[in-house]
Amino acid sequence: MEGTVNTLSILFNVYLLYLIRCHSAFGIKLYQYLLTIDALLDLALSISAFIAQPVLLTIDGYSSLISNGFFAGRSAAFDSFAVMVYLTIVHTNIIWIPVQFIYRYLFFCKANAKSTRSTIFVITIAVVQSAVTIFFTFCVYGEVREEFQPIGHHVLELNSWPHIGTVYVLGRHIV
Repeated sequence: MEGTVNTLSILFNVYLLYLIRCHSAFGIKLYQYLLTIDALLDLALSISAFIAQPVLLTIDGYSSLISNGFFAGRSAAFDSFAVMVYLTIVHTNIIWIPVQFIYRYLFFCKANAKSTRSTIFVITIAVVQSAVTIFFTFCVYGEVREEFQPIGHHVLELNSWPHIGTVYVLGRHIV
């Protein structure tokens, strides 16, 4: 089911990008950048979720993630990279909501801020902040403690998955 939703999301976002680029009315031109970035971020999230196929869970107070994507059980390096990309895009999507507010404020309230430079500046700040936060907060550890393995295999049996990827511990202990 999740694969179907991700596939539909990818198709609809590609179609939305086409409509924004080729068939935008004059009234929507003001929001063209916002709509384009919204569609691109959602497209990136759908593709990364389709590749990593993450399952988030909490085990003994630790926030954990089971990667069950294309690279699960094949290559730990690519699996870890796919998980990091997924987490970065999730965090960027969370940060994007206040960025839209700042962009609207700059666009409508500041007459001299109606430029591409201000848009690029706001987007750059959001991406840099997201990357730094994901690096320091969600340190993904490929080394899995032994007590996490039985729970990972239990999740495998419950969902009838053919294999299970790496169980990643995200960040520090959660009380």
